[in-house]
Amino acid sequence: MPLRSDIVGVVLAGGSSSRMGTDKALLPLAGAPIITYAARSLSEVCSEVIVASGDQGRYSFLGLREIFDVFKDSGPLAGIHSALLEARDHPVFVIACDLPFVNRELVEFVIDSGNLTRTRVASAEGRIQPLFGLYDPKILTHLEHCLRTRELSVLKALAGYEHDVVVIEPSLPFYRPNILQNINTRSDYHTTSGRSLASDSL
Repeated sequence: MPLRSDIVGVVLAGGSSSRMGTDKALLPLAGAPIITYAARSLSEVCSEVIVASGDQGRYSFLGLREIFDVFKDSGPLAGIHSALLEARDHPVFVIACDLPFVNRELVEFVIDSGNLTRTRVASAEGRIQPLFGLYDPKILTHLEHCLRTRELSVLKALAGYEHDVVVIEPSLPFYRPNILQNINTRSDYHTTSGRSLASDSL
């Protein structure tokens, strides 16, 4: 299947990782830094993939272009905003760097669940994941307003803008119980890295 040039893939990696105590994107998981799994999934779908890395370049080993936040110290909302600015009227598909279990099929399913002029995010096991989804360029003005008024929650920003939620159900052939699991804390990391990770689980 040809790569899509109408959507820009974005790995969100500008967070402070305060709950982890170190840059979680660089922690090893099954032989590779955690961030590589999000980058790989996007690179299998989009012809252009960038890394929104906050305010400093840390991920040159991925071989992807890094962009920096216009609104500093403003969390993942600032990364999505900067990515939309960089994409120049193209929609962006964002994946947080701490979602290592996502895959190409999941990305394609969310993309194909509507038209490209409609923002939509995924949900699994009753939990919305605002950092896995397609962001329509028309949301840019709304995000900038949120950032200027310091309303930095991505979920709250979405609540103030018309969007869809794509439910990822167990009946889907690519489904796994942990498909949208974040690795936010040391406990998350040790639980995940301590068990056997077969190649088909990443």
